Amino acid sequence: MVAFFIKNMVVLGIKFAEVVQMEEYIKKVFKENNEKFILKIIESQCARSTDKNSANKILYVLKKRFSINCEKETLSKIGKQFNLSSERIRNLEAKGMKILKNIERLKTYL
Repeated sequence: MVAFFIKNMVVLGIKFAEVVQMEEYIKKVFKENNEKFILKIIESQCARSTDKNSANKILYVLKKRFSINCEKETLSKIGKQFNLSSERIRNLEAKGMKILKNIERLKTYL
């Protein structure tokens, strides 16, 4: 599982050290901020999305992928729950990571 995750990240051009740092950072963000606040940040960035539930999906994917208050799950397992492909789940994960990466800047706008 970890080797598969690392392999996919290397394909995306992300070094393993960066993956570990990002995972630690996302866990820190969830620890320091209220989940409702994080959802509000994600919703503000997904305002133009055609899928009204995309913010909730992104939050759910991040929690499952980074084992926030639950066990870590694979892309395909999460995809089956939403009837989506692994690639779509990966896209949601990437979008959520991008949003949370800029959470400090986004806090000033809310």
